[in-house]
Amino acid sequence: MSIFLSKLAIKLSRLTGRKGTNIGGKIALKFNKHILKKLVTNIDNIILVTGTNGKSTTTNIIARCLISANKKVVSNIDGANMYTGIVSTLIDHYKKNNHYDYAIFEVDEGSVSQVLNDINKCSLVITNFFRDQLDRYAEIDMIIDKVKEGIELKKDNILLYLNVDDPFCMRLRDYPFIGYGLSDKIDIFKEGTISDSRYCAICGRPLQYSKVFYGQLGYYTCECGFNRPEPKYLLSNVSNDAVKINNVIYKHHIMGSYNIYNILAAISVLKEHHIEDNVIENVLVNFKTIDGRMQLLNINNKKVVLNLVKNHAGMNLTLQEVTYLKPDNICFLLNDYTADGKDVSWIWDADFEYLLNLKTKKYYISGTRCYDMALRLKNMGIDASKIIVNPKFETLVDLVVSDNAFVIASYTALWNAKKILEAKEVK
Repeated sequence: MSIFLSKLAIKLSRLTGRKGTNIGGKIALKFNKHILKKLVTNIDNIILVTGTNGKSTTTNIIARCLISANKKVVSNIDGANMYTGIVSTLIDHYKKNNHYDYAIFEVDEGSVSQVLNDINKCSLVITNFFRDQLDRYAEIDMIIDKVKEGIELKKDNILLYLNVDDPFCMRLRDYPFIGYGLSDKIDIFKEGTISDSRYCAICGRPLQYSKVFYGQLGYYTCECGFNRPEPKYLLSNVSNDAVKINNVIYKHHIMGSYNIYNILAAISVLKEHHIEDNVIENVLVNFKTIDGRMQLLNINNKKVVLNLVKNHAGMNLTLQEVTYLKPDNICFLLNDYTADGKDVSWIWDADFEYLLNLKTKKYYISGTRCYDMALRLKNMGIDASKIIVNPKFETLVDLVVSDNAFVIASYTALWNAKKILEAKEVK
């Protein structure tokens, strides 16, 4: 009965123009707070993907490759990554006696423990840890502790995939893990002025770095013995349209230099599950983002890139992409709703100074915290005459897309912007 009512709620939600990504889970959990245990009984392999940045893209790559390899897959590729969203995804695809080879779920860091409590055996991919939504988690230590609590529940039935370049990820090194990371020859990131922490998790001394990629990610050592281990999967070379991992070259068409980490994480999982290289490359070459993660749109013969940003680390990497692409217009959409995080002070940690050497025509700023963003740009030296502010993106969009543009949006602002921009796209 609970599944029937939940499926009905999902359908009704979609009929009213909503996505229906959480409502089914909320209703089902009213009847049975551990219904997830029932929903996963006919799934052979469960792969969870968590971390601050890169969850969605990594999940999408893994899911698409497995589907291309003729595996039967269920996944929350729509991004509903809270516990209710995962339950809702499974209910939406539920049929009696239905069987899946794989379930691939993006999981919010705060939901990892709850999800792991209701499943038996799984793999958990961790992309990175950065300060994010401080009103929810306060500090990185709290995020890592939440994830660790869940892992401890399944310590005998879990395999981790860890980004060895991130010392925060390596706090979980005592559990069974497969490591992935970059060669110290990779030199595509601009080093920013901030980092979440460069102190050893064991002894508290400053970590010594021989190579920094961005934030705290790099080659680190400590005199107490805590250091970056050699990864099983090493990305040793990168070009505009290819990466080399464990001496295999994979071509791809995924925008964003930081996406090499997401490609690497996904390939680490896929190779462990014996997916052929040609299947992986075919997906990467034909990969088209439609979820606002470096999404490229053609509007009136102008190139418009839309990208989600929700913390200082993501903003720095996105600003680097802006400096490469050199758009005529740059648009910032900053909201402070619950899903965005009420605390937007992180914009003062990001390196907007990257923009100073660009010849940007206009900066368009919108969202509930548009004036905070405008102040941030003015504070670091952007000419005030170039800054156009309006809380409603709808009133700015035609000006934004009058030239090649890069639109940077926080979580709740992203979906409205995506809808508006896609309606203007040349098909």
